[in-house]
Amino acid sequence: MTVDVYYCTVCSVPPEYCGFGPTAKACKEALQSKNEDLYDELYADLEGLSLDDSKKKGKGLAKVKKEADVKRAITLLRRNRGGRKYITVVVGLKTYDIDLKKAGKVLGSKFACGSSVTGDDEITLQGDVAADLEEFLPEKWAEIDEDDISTVEDKKKGGKK
Repeated sequence: MTVDVYYCTVCSVPPEYCGFGPTAKACKEALQSKNEDLYDELYADLEGLSLDDSKKKGKGLAKVKKEADVKRAITLLRRNRGGRKYITVVVGLKTYDIDLKKAGKVLGSKFACGSSVTGDDEITLQGDVAADLEEFLPEKWAEIDEDDISTVEDKKKGGKK
């Protein structure tokens, strides 16, 4: 039994892996011109994605186009860390196009606590600062409306019992 493997003429790897390399855009164009059947098979379900090499300095990664009608909302999670200690998790700042690293520094400085970006759209603050955040966020960023902020008590039990 023999298997015929098609290799990319640009980067010399199978086309399934071309999208992860620095020449993704050139590989996609070469595959479209040389092997249309394989191109249709690989890229038929990726119509909403675009390859944007300019922002990643040569890294060809697929980016999902932003939707105009994304619901803007901020959720503040107050999570018990054990005993009397709490952490506050801020989710949703990315929907307002706010840089999470800068926001984390501002919030950490304002509330004199440790802060870190822990997820794609998540900032974790040490301490129970959810009530103060509800007032501070609309003051600092004018595009945030007070009605878009909701506070949730997380029922996870952590630490000692």
